[in-house]
Amino acid sequence: MSVNCTSCGHTNVIKKGSVLRQSVKHDRFKCKNCGNNFYLTATQQTVDPVDVFIDNNFVRDEDWVLNKKLSTRFVITSAQSNAPVNLKFLQSLKTYCKHNDAELLVIQTRYKTSNLLEDDLVNEYPKEIEEFTFENNIRLNKNLKVLGLLKVAATADNPLSGLAPISKGDSVIIGHNQLQMMTLPVQPNEHPIIMTTTGTISEKKYSESKQGYKAEFNHSQSAVIVELDGDSFHLRHLNFDGVGFYDFEKYYSSTGIKTPLRAIEAIVTGDEHAIFFDKEVKEATYGKDGIVDSLNPKYIVRHDVLDCYSISHHHRNNTMTKFKKFVTGENNMKAELDETIKFIVETTPKNSINIIVPSNHTDHLTKWLNECEIKYEPWNSIVYHYLMYNMLQSINLNPSNTPDPFELYSAEDFEKYNTSVEFLGRRDSYKILDIEVAIHGDKGMNGSRGSRAQFAMLPSKTIVGHSHSPGIEKGCYQTGTSSTLQLEYNDGPSTWMNTHALIYANGKRQLVNIINGKWRA
Repeated sequence: MSVNCTSCGHTNVIKKGSVLRQSVKHDRFKCKNCGNNFYLTATQQTVDPVDVFIDNNFVRDEDWVLNKKLSTRFVITSAQSNAPVNLKFLQSLKTYCKHNDAELLVIQTRYKTSNLLEDDLVNEYPKEIEEFTFENNIRLNKNLKVLGLLKVAATADNPLSGLAPISKGDSVIIGHNQLQMMTLPVQPNEHPIIMTTTGTISEKKYSESKQGYKAEFNHSQSAVIVELDGDSFHLRHLNFDGVGFYDFEKYYSSTGIKTPLRAIEAIVTGDEHAIFFDKEVKEATYGKDGIVDSLNPKYIVRHDVLDCYSISHHHRNNTMTKFKKFVTGENNMKAELDETIKFIVETTPKNSINIIVPSNHTDHLTKWLNECEIKYEPWNSIVYHYLMYNMLQSINLNPSNTPDPFELYSAEDFEKYNTSVEFLGRRDSYKILDIEVAIHGDKGMNGSRGSRAQFAMLPSKTIVGHSHSPGIEKGCYQTGTSSTLQLEYNDGPSTWMNTHALIYANGKRQLVNIINGKWRA
């Protein structure tokens, strides 16, 4: 017999005894993964829910034909049983779908607030969404499927936990009240795999319990927008603010559509690594009709903009890589500094402010100054002594502060080209509309390695970088990378994606993926 947790789907469960309910024997189980207690009959235990979902034939029905043409744009959310719908959000989604020729789909999810068995409950849904609801699995294109049959408990703390095996190479959308997103590893040059929940169109309605209280706190009135582009697709989230929501240039509400002069307050780019910036990503981000050109952000928040490849301590004992850099001229620190400054100047529009987040790659420059034996790399001796002199002079004037050598080196150039740049320190806090953007993501709590789960516990909402693998974990959004997806230190399968984060004028966030050089269909 196979038993999966009814909350998280994990198989690490233990039997805790049996009870009679309505003259039927039910075995009680406890999940060691999430702590959920649940009851199953012997018949229910013979079925492995995960296998059912894997073996299902995912088809695209005639039901998803729009105006006698196959739909290419879908808005997908979920609705909780026996809970009222937020009518303003529903009407805002209808406004969006009408304007963008999109199909609205609402996944039915179930939740019980009593001790009755699920079979004894009547799961009802508001009539306002009856025409949009469905409860089956569908494939939207070659690489993306929606699992309407999969029921994850509304109070599940990590709704995507344990579900990676059911992807089988496809990106997956799952209905759930909490918004969560992660990427799965693929081989080089394969289409990226995204697993995401939808958020919900329902109002909050939970039991008065610890699980219910946590679920209410993480309840997210959101939806997923999918734009099909052949075998590829663009996926992002729409986050309701109580009146409406933003998607790129426009604000959609129950009363109509507005196009503000500036829709986004900031863009937090995926780790930039200027000398390895992907050309297609650069064009989609900073080129004509790119994200920055179209959305006009006030702030551009940059992580790992200086790579420090030329003097990386990771190559210290790598003879082959050091010789390769010598042959190609990639061992010149001054040239890399100048190229990075030029990149920032060229990609900064007028009236935009750059925020440089302290990052592990930028820190390599300070590490090099501290540890380098310059007599063994004379080609860098001039820039080394220039930086060292200015660092020591700065510390002499202010012993309580150790400056960023990249900031010292670039200050005159940014002033010369009238480029607004603000460098942050490791202990600084910098909030844009109450969202903390000063954390790179490499350093976690109490000296540990950083993770989305850790940053989600901070009092404020956050956007971090570092991992090159975008995701959403409760209050923490993580960007991807702006570099090519194959660098020297990520051999083998990878979860990297070219992904930026937007901060809209209403304080809501959105991850934007660049797929095949395009940021939208």
